[in-house]
Amino acid sequence: MITKLSAIRRKKVFLPVVFAVLLLLAWSGYWFVAANVVKNKAHQQAELLQKKGYDVSFSDLGVSGWPYRFVLTASNLQITQAKGAMPASAEALGLVTSLLRVHAMAWNLSHLIIEVPQPVRILAPQGEELIYSAQLTRSSLVFADGDLARLSLEIKEPVLQTIAGETLLSANMLEAHLRAGTDKDSRMIFALARVPVWPEMPISPLDEFKLQAEVFLWSSLREQGLQAFRAPDGRLKINQALMVSGKSSAEITGSVQVDEAGYLRGPVKVRFVSPADFLAALNTDNITDEARNTVLAISLLIGGVKETELSFKLRKGGLYMGPMRVGDSVQVLQ
Repeated sequence: MITKLSAIRRKKVFLPVVFAVLLLLAWSGYWFVAANVVKNKAHQQAELLQKKGYDVSFSDLGVSGWPYRFVLTASNLQITQAKGAMPASAEALGLVTSLLRVHAMAWNLSHLIIEVPQPVRILAPQGEELIYSAQLTRSSLVFADGDLARLSLEIKEPVLQTIAGETLLSANMLEAHLRAGTDKDSRMIFALARVPVWPEMPISPLDEFKLQAEVFLWSSLREQGLQAFRAPDGRLKINQALMVSGKSSAEITGSVQVDEAGYLRGPVKVRFVSPADFLAALNTDNITDEARNTVLAISLLIGGVKETELSFKLRKGGLYMGPMRVGDSVQVLQ
C-alpha cells in the first residue's frame, strides 16, 4: 500500500515536470523558427530598399530576446542612395548608424518598437553631412492588415549638428503620434515640441509647440502629396496649434485646403493670451516683409488687451479679417 502511494505521489510530481519541459521545448522551437523568419523579413526589407535605389549594408544582423521577445539588432547599418538611382533633388542621400534595434513581443509581431541608441550620420544633398544624437530615440509602430495603423515617436534631448559642430536643431523633447481618424480615410496627428531651438526662429523663446489635427483623404495624401488637399474632401482640420512663449501664447484652430493657385484657403481663428508680449517675442528679422506687415496690422487691431480671439479667412492668396486684407496666405504648391 505504501509503495502504491509513493508511486502515485511520484507520478503527480513527474507529470507536471514532463509537461513543463515539453512546453518549454515547444515554445523554444517556435521561438527559434520565428526568429529565423524575423531575420529573413529584415533581409527582404533590405532588398526592397535596394530596388528603390538604395544601397543597404550592415556588419551583423542578429536576433535575441528569448523567451518572451524578439530583438533584431543591426550593427554598423548604412543606407545610402545608389549612384545615379535618384535625382539630385532627393531630400536625403543616406543614413549611417552603428546600432539599430527593433523589438517585438514573441506573440505579437504586428507591434514593433524601433530604437536608435547611437548617433546617426545623415548624408544630405550636395554632399553635406549632419550628425543626429539624442538621449532617447524610440518609435512604436502597429500594423493591421499589412498597413500602418498607429505610429508614435518619442525623442528626448535631440541635437542635429553639422560636421563642423554648428547646431541646427535642439529641443528638450519631441513627440509625434498618428492614430485612426473620425472616418476610414482620415488620420489624427499629435505633435509636441518642448523648448525647440534652431537658427532663424520666428519666435524666441519658444517654450512649447503643440499640434492636434486631423488629415482627411489620407490615402490620397500618401500618393499625391499636398495635391490631395485640392480635392473637395481633402483638408487639414486643426483642432489646436499652440505656441507658448513665457506667459504668452497663440492658439490656432480652423480647417484649411489648397486652392487652384496652390495657396491655403479656409477659416482660421487665433486666440492670444498676453498678445503684446507674444508679438514682441517674434523675431521680425527672420520673417518675410509680408509677414512683418501682417504682424503690424494684427498689433494695431489687438491694442493692449490681455486676451483676445480673432477670426480670419484664407482666400485668393490673402489673409482677410472680414472684408479687410491684413496679409498674404501661404503658397504650398506652384
